[in-house]
Amino acid sequence: MLKLCLPRGVNIGPNDLREATAKVLDGQDCHRFFHYDKNGKPINEKPASRFVGGKGFVGFISERNEDDIKDLMYPVLQAIQTPKLFSMLNGLMPKIQVLQFEKKAFITQEPKVYSVSRCIDKKEHRKTLGEEGRLAVLFKSMLIQAVKEGVLPTLPEEQELQLQFASVRDLGFETQFQNKNKKWMHMMHGQFIANIDLQGVWQMGGMTSRGHGLIFKQNKKGIFQSCL
Repeated sequence: MLKLCLPRGVNIGPNDLREATAKVLDGQDCHRFFHYDKNGKPINEKPASRFVGGKGFVGFISERNEDDIKDLMYPVLQAIQTPKLFSMLNGLMPKIQVLQFEKKAFITQEPKVYSVSRCIDKKEHRKTLGEEGRLAVLFKSMLIQAVKEGVLPTLPEEQELQLQFASVRDLGFETQFQNKNKKWMHMMHGQFIANIDLQGVWQMGGMTSRGHGLIFKQNKKGIFQSCL
């Protein structure tokens, strides 16, 4: 992970960094870093590299190899010096870290408290499930993918997982893709508890390459932090 620790009071979203980096690269490696094919169409699979961000940080992660981080380091450094981001940084340079982490998940006896930020559901037919139902489906889809990747040995039963949502907000929005198509999305924030300990960077829902659906875990002080 390439992590930019932002100065106090500065807020730069993952899509801000993504757009600025894309302009620096000017069409190069779009399939590698931005989840588009050579024709500018989104690739229909889980992105192995993603721009992410939260309180006090923004960055880029790759689940492929370290070369992605090394090769994107200089373009990101150029991106934060472009007029828009430099202005958002108030002329201050963020502290830059390169981190390695292992993605893990363990079933627990006691529940952990989580929040999910800007989680996207593209499936309109799921509106009958309500906001909590939508998020439950997306969370379980994330766990199914984790089983396929070997991160989680087996999919926990509902009774074992004990997934419960404390609060959910649906903040729908319209987005425009590179091919100029516009689409209405359901974007949700939520807090939930579950008998599972997530470690590493976890995201659920759609548009994760733009930083959506990042999951934060509540620490002992009651503060939500990334699961690193």
